[in-house]
Amino acid sequence: MVSLPSLSSEPPPSQSPSSSLWPCSSVLSYLLSTCQKPYKGQTPEPAPQGLQPQPQHRTSLCGEAPEFGTYELRLERGIDCDPVFFSSDHYDQHYIHHQSSALILIGNLLAKNCRNISDEVFPGVHIGDKGAARNTFYLKKVGVTHVLNTAEGSRMGTVDTNQNYYKPFGIKYKGLKLLDVAQTNISMYFNEVADFIDDAVRSGGQVLVNCLMGMSRSSTCVIAYLMLKQNMTAVQALTEVRRHRDVRPNDGFLRQLADLDNKLRRERGQLMG
Repeated sequence: MVSLPSLSSEPPPSQSPSSSLWPCSSVLSYLLSTCQKPYKGQTPEPAPQGLQPQPQHRTSLCGEAPEFGTYELRLERGIDCDPVFFSSDHYDQHYIHHQSSALILIGNLLAKNCRNISDEVFPGVHIGDKGAARNTFYLKKVGVTHVLNTAEGSRMGTVDTNQNYYKPFGIKYKGLKLLDVAQTNISMYFNEVADFIDDAVRSGGQVLVNCLMGMSRSSTCVIAYLMLKQNMTAVQALTEVRRHRDVRPNDGFLRQLADLDNKLRRERGQLMG
């Protein structure tokens, strides 16, 4: 394992964040410091003076479905969400063929408080929370063919789904019973989750990788996939994912990603020091 450097440590100033020629300690330091900052989706570039900002388009597996409703309703249903950007006009057009007039009216009132629960962070790869994992109708509607639940279980902090839950919808499932604590050995699953995600993408499918909140366990597995199957470094993979979603793997998971990064860069002849 790599020793934990100071959180205040930064990568060598002469090297860009995408550089693969970093010593081991700099990788972990950069991963840790990056997760302390707002993700890039929260800090868009300012529009030129005099121009109106353009609408933002983000893939969402929650979309504008009225059943997610207000914060109180989401708590009642056990749904944890992130912000989504859409207009009420788009909401009407999207659901007019699927909802009655009464539900449309209610949906418009609730839509203001609706939040998205999943984001496409790489072509064909979505990261989401419990709400995304349990909304089978919407998963099927948007084309999800595979679900990787990294928080399988029925206790607090887990998501209670299994293969039978998705069988009626023809969705392939894989579950991992992982806890979101630094001591969890998530690295032992890196290769098999990377294979599962890769199988989904290569077959032309869409995969949802979820945990309770879509921030730590799920994002760690997606980052490992990008490193193992898309030849990215840990820094590149974390940067790519955080362009689309606010993910924050816990410190223990970041250590294990740094270990994987060092191993892969050594094998690929990219490791310095």
